[in-house]
Order: sequence, then C-alpha cells, then structure tokens
Amino acid sequence: MNGFLAPDWKKNMKKKSLKPLIFALIFVPILIAAAAIWIFSANGEVTAVEINGGDIVYEDAETIELFTRIVDKAQKIDEPAHPIDEYQKYSVTLKRFFSEDRYTFCFSGSAADCLIKKGKSLYKIDTEDAKKLMMLDGLRAVSVGYEMPEIRVTSGENAVSLAQAQSVKWNYRLADSSFTERSHEPEKEISVEKSADDAIAIEFSLEPDWNNVTVTNADKIVYDGEAENLSSFIFNSDGRLDVKISARWNESGSREYFGELEAKFVLICDAPAEYTLSSQTAYPGELVTVLAKNCLEDEIELECGIAGISEKNVVSYGSQRIILIPIPLDTEPGEYSILIKADGEEQTLTFGVEKKKFGEVSLENVDADNMDRAFRKLEAKLEELSAMPTEEMLWDGEFITPMDEISGAWISAQFGSYLTADGKTAWARQLGLDYVAPVGSYIRASNAGKVVFAGTTEYTGNTVVIDHGLGIYTVYGNLETLLVSENTTVFKFQNIGTLGNTGFAGGRCLHFEARIMGVAVNPSSQLLGTELDFFDLRLSGN
Repeated sequence: MNGFLAPDWKKNMKKKSLKPLIFALIFVPILIAAAAIWIFSANGEVTAVEINGGDIVYEDAETIELFTRIVDKAQKIDEPAHPIDEYQKYSVTLKRFFSEDRYTFCFSGSAADCLIKKGKSLYKIDTEDAKKLMMLDGLRAVSVGYEMPEIRVTSGENAVSLAQAQSVKWNYRLADSSFTERSHEPEKEISVEKSADDAIAIEFSLEPDWNNVTVTNADKIVYDGEAENLSSFIFNSDGRLDVKISARWNESGSREYFGELEAKFVLICDAPAEYTLSSQTAYPGELVTVLAKNCLEDEIELECGIAGISEKNVVSYGSQRIILIPIPLDTEPGEYSILIKADGEEQTLTFGVEKKKFGEVSLENVDADNMDRAFRKLEAKLEELSAMPTEEMLWDGEFITPMDEISGAWISAQFGSYLTADGKTAWARQLGLDYVAPVGSYIRASNAGKVVFAGTTEYTGNTVVIDHGLGIYTVYGNLETLLVSENTTVFKFQNIGTLGNTGFAGGRCLHFEARIMGVAVNPSSQLLGTELDFFDLRLSGN
C-alpha cells in the first residue's frame, strides 16, 4: 500500500513547490505596475488646471506649462506684503493622471505681489509670470486697470520718468466685481534739465480723460494748460520752474478703473548768458551796471579797463546778476571795455567816460599836507571796510537825505569839487556832499543797514559808516556826537548822530558820502531820489 501511495505523494509535493513561483509570476508584475502607476501619477505631467473647483479649466499646453513653472519657481517667504485677508484668493488644482495638487493662489492686484499658499506656507510668484497669469481669461478681473499710469517728461534727448514723484489714487475692479483702491505717494523730488532750445513734452503711459499742467517761476504762473500744448511754452532764461501735472481717468464703457494722479517736478532751465549795459556813456563819479541774464549759477570772470573792477563787483540781485562798475573821480575820459567770461563763453562790452567840470571849494586855516595825509588814511580805512561787503540787500526802498527839512540844511560843497587849503591845491577831492545846519541837528540813516564803523578819523572826525548790502555804503562825517555803535542794525530815518565840526571841516557841517564797492559816487545822482532799481542807476528795495 505504501508502494502504491508513494507516487501520489511525490506528485502532490511537486505541485506545492510550484505555487510560490506561480504567485510570483502573476502578482509581482501587478505590484510593479501599480507602483509605476502610483509614481507616474504623483510625478507625471499635469493634464489640466482647474480654478475654483472647475469654474475655470485650462487644458492647453501653454497655460498648463505656465502654472507648472509658477509652482516650481515660487520662492518661500515669511510674511506677505499686506494682511493675507486683503488678497483675492483662488483655489487652483493641478490635475495629473491619477492624482492632483491643490494650492491657493492669492492676488493683491499687483503682479509684484502675488502669492501661493500651500498649507501654512507662503510662496511668492515670479513677477513676470504673475503678469501673464493675471491676463488669462477668467483671471483678468483681479487686475483690471490696476497698473498705475506713469508720466514721462522729455527735454531734448533726455527722457525722465516721474514714477517716484507721483501721487496716485487708483481704483480698480477685483474678481468679485467690487472696487478696491491703491495709492502711491511721492518718494523724492525729480529734477529735469532744459536748455534754451529744448521743448518740453509730457507723455502718459495711459491717456487720461483730463489733464492740466501748471508751471510756476518765482511764485508766478507762467503756463497753465494741457500737457499736449506744453511744447509751445517758451522760457529762455536761467532759473527754476516748479511744474505740477494733474490728470484724471473716468470709469466709462468697458473701462473698469478710475483714478487721479498728481506729479510735481523741478525744471532747471539753462539759457545762454546775455549782457546788457545800463548806459553807453558815463561821467566820473557815476555808476555803470551790466545786467547779466541767465548766469545766476555760473562763475563770472571780469577784465575791465576801469581800475578796481573784479569778480567782487558781481552781485546777485533778485533772480539776476548785476556787475557794478563805479567810475572813480580820477578816471580819464575815453572808451573803456569790460570782458565777461561765464559758462565757457565770453563777451566784450564797451562804454565811454566823458569829461566833466567840477567846482572848487576853498578852505581857510587848513594845512593842505596834513589834510591830504588824513584823507589817505581815511581812504585806506574805507577800502578795508568795503573789502567784504554783505552779500544780501539790507536797504529798504528809496534812500533818503541824511538831514530832514526842519533842520534847514543846505549843501555847501558838491560832489567832486577840487579842494584848496590856504591857497594850495590839495590832493584830496570832495567825495561827498557837505550839508550845513545848526550844530546838534540830528543826522538820520539814509537807509537800513549795519553799522560797520562808529568812531573817529582824523579827516572826518566823528564818523559813522553803514553797510547797506551788495557793496553799497554810506558815510557820515564831522559829527558832534555818535548815537550808534558798531555791529548794530539801524533802520531808515533812525538818528545816528548829531551835526558838528570835527575833523577837517570848514565849519559846522555834515560830510555825507555814498560808496559802491569802495568807490565814491555822486549821492545826488546815484543814490538819493526816486525808487528805481540797480539797472537804472538807482537803488531800490523792490
């Protein structure tokens, strides 16, 4: 029986040994295939992109590649630029063959501020990719009209963006059909340079429904109109122009935005220098001036046939430069020139000095040599005082005579007169006016200024010198008493002393001088009188 059963046992054992092999041949390929399918589905290509659970579906290769690239390139960040609740959110699903990846895309309306939220982590979308994303059909509404307009100013070959000088209020529609507002405040002042021949053009990246441009120079409006007409605006002088541009966009038709913009910038104008003489002729003791336009910031060099004229004679007067050329009394008649160099250019102007007759004043009981010595000492002192003139105007309006009508003063010696002492012609000249009045009569400041000297000189006795700014000085000599002290400010009409008989005086009198850049000029014709300006050879506070 055992011999009979043995073959069956062996047969059964053979069958049992084949089962694992059969199992491996059938089920292992299935497991491998399943694993391959799982790996492929998790890492395989995206087949579609769904927005908000299928409201929007993208299946074209270009859009799928855009979303895939956005997810791969997104950079992790710690904090969003705005509270996350302010972002417009969309659920985005990248669908694969057997799986899907879900994200939350967060839009602020700005391509530079779009995010991906995955769990609790935030990632920033690349700006250029975000721009493409926001222009897709279905997502366009998140950024309609958000990009704020930009203004560009063109001057000659230069084009300058005013983006950092713009103040903007901009409203645009979001995906939920509501409007939101974004604003931008100026970051810095923008300057634009303009030469004389350059036209100014203003361009908007988004054409407005309304615009206005205002150009101001020294608080005076010199242009007020639309941007398109600004090219016809001509300003051929040096100076600073303050420009304000206002624009407005209205919501109309399919336009889903509206807003306002204001931009301010400074236009720096550089025009060729122009020089104009105040007069073609002058007499000794008078003032010739040159109006120098369009060189307010330029360094000016001078060469002049009149002695003592240098760069210190150039003063800033309002928005202009003035070259002061006082003609000394001893200037010989003839033609004189002044060479002016500025901004790489030079120009020569000429004027004539004519001969003039001056009177004589005879002094008794005065030693001519002693008087000349005292005169030279005074000239040296006044030259020293006028070496550093105040660079700003201190006077106020018209210069007045130093003695009022009540005193009954009269002029005993005119400017420029030749002096004789005990019959001997002196080297000294009469460089001012002599007013005769009772001793003790009050002397008043001809205008406001600063007292730079209050003391005694041998030639003029008790003396006051006032600096009125810009190289203008007045001198009050032969005083009995001094009522002011040095380094004090005086106002016009203020009593500064009393008339006396000190120094080389021929009697009771006030010796009154006017000096421009240290040179004595005729007070009657160059200083006292009506309220005119420098260029008309008169001094004014206007």
